[in-house]
Amino acid sequence: MKLRTNNNSIRFRLSQSEVDEFRKNGYVHECIALSGIACQQFEYSLIEAEIDAITVSYLNNHLRVYVPSALAHRWWDSNDVGFDTTLDIDDKHKLYVLVEKDFKCLQERPHEDESDHFPNPNAKAC
Repeated sequence: MKLRTNNNSIRFRLSQSEVDEFRKNGYVHECIALSGIACQQFEYSLIEAEIDAITVSYLNNHLRVYVPSALAHRWWDSNDVGFDTTLDIDDKHKLYVLVEKDFKCLQERPHEDESDHFPNPNAKAC
């Protein structure tokens, strides 16, 4: 699962097997080791929950994005590319959250394994 941050936005991109894992387990999780010390790692998860709207929490170096079950089910069982929301953090800050299926690039990338990515809908058939 890829995580991209930019300004006050976060974007998750999931491969086919990660979408399947999310469907099967109700969550998908990644961990980035920043050193050999357990408390010096960054974790991020996408979690299905019985809630009405997307929410985000960050505690103990773990970013969690909670997705309403109805939204998650509709997404993984469709051709929809993704879903998004903008959350009010406080009076001055908003957080944009985007979750997408990860597509194969239109041009080959020799240093990246895209075998588990979704077929790109913009690719021309041979």
